[in-house]
Amino acid sequence: GYPGYQRAIMEEDFVVQLESAAEVMMGSPHQVTAEQRQMAEQVFIEFSKGRWSYSVCQHLLEASGVAYVQFQAVSALKRAVVREWPQTSPQDADSLRLFLTNYVLHKPTLVKYVTEQIVQTVAVIVKCCTVDRNFDAVRQAFIHSTDTLLKSQDHKQRLLGCSHLRALLDEYLSFNRSSAMGFSWDRHCICKKSFEWTYLNGHADVFHYHIHPNTDSKGNVGKSGQQVSCSNTPKLVQQISSNICFIF
Repeated sequence: GYPGYQRAIMEEDFVVQLESAAEVMMGSPHQVTAEQRQMAEQVFIEFSKGRWSYSVCQHLLEASGVAYVQFQAVSALKRAVVREWPQTSPQDADSLRLFLTNYVLHKPTLVKYVTEQIVQTVAVIVKCCTVDRNFDAVRQAFIHSTDTLLKSQDHKQRLLGCSHLRALLDEYLSFNRSSAMGFSWDRHCICKKSFEWTYLNGHADVFHYHIHPNTDSKGNVGKSGQQVSCSNTPKLVQQISSNICFIF
């Protein structure tokens, strides 16, 4: 890693440097020269090469309100999860999952592409937990958290619950993303089978909410106004439904 750089990034000046570079990157061609844009791009190229710790990535997320910096911080965190997973404890994994979920919940103005990257990172964490029984508690916590989101009276929380399940399904179905995680095809298949058994069989009721918004897991019709699914997001429901059918 870059121990000196790791310390430097924790300083306010470095956060300001990243935010300034992000402003140039997002700036209009009429306001930013090609040379300025190239220099800003180089800042993030160098940042992407760093082997940043979980704490550094979390610090950046908490310290910056600039969307592009937040996105780069989450991307670095996702890379760190894959890289550092053999040394990650169940407690650390669940702490990261909780941190990311709460981050989205407590920042209602978060832009869509940052939220999506955070949700994908949570899916990577959950997938990494799949084949190790020591991480059973983390998987259970994810299901409980998602179930709570789906049953919330708050529409944004229900949407977040839907997004978590969609990202998780996509993570198990996408070979390209598995390759990017460093998973072999064999390991991906093992994770996928474990997912089918652990989640789709063991927690079918949670997934059922998305496919049959007016019924419970036993097929009973629910009362009006007591739906717990994202019934206002038909495209998302359709995607989840087709993905589950593909798995089976």
